[in-house]
Amino acid sequence: APALLAGLLGLQTDRYPTIEMGPQRRKQQAAEMLVERIAHLGEKQPVVLLFEDIHWIDPSSLEALDALVNRIGDLPSLAILTYRPEFTSHWTGYDHVTAHSLNRLARGDASAIATRVAGGKPLPDEVLDRIILHTDGVPLFVEELTKTILEAEILQLRGDRYVLAGPL
Repeated sequence: APALLAGLLGLQTDRYPTIEMGPQRRKQQAAEMLVERIAHLGEKQPVVLLFEDIHWIDPSSLEALDALVNRIGDLPSLAILTYRPEFTSHWTGYDHVTAHSLNRLARGDASAIATRVAGGKPLPDEVLDRIILHTDGVPLFVEELTKTILEAEILQLRGDRYVLAGPL
């Protein structure tokens, strides 16, 4: 495993001999090494793995993830994978896989996030309406658009709330 890992990382070392194998076999060995490492960690304590935005995953990494998902039902592990709805996988048919869809934020939740980003100070209703309209209930977008509006200095802090400094 160390020689394979050194080769994958392009490390030159005299400590481990160079492993001669084709790219497909190297990829398969790397996936097996990953799964075995996680299994080994699980012998000591349960393991939680988080893979975000796998809708952007490359084919080789997806093969390694497939190997892990195939085996994880036998391990004391929890893998959490996030992806957009357009990503499709065959994992949803597995007994040890549960899919949960997250819906867009409701107005009250989006408003709470925007207010938190604004330091707990309320935003003008027309600004909040625009944030909610343009972000379509996506939490990260609510945060980022609120930050952008605050940095644009189109709002002024008056007392315990923000007010528009000019036309929106």
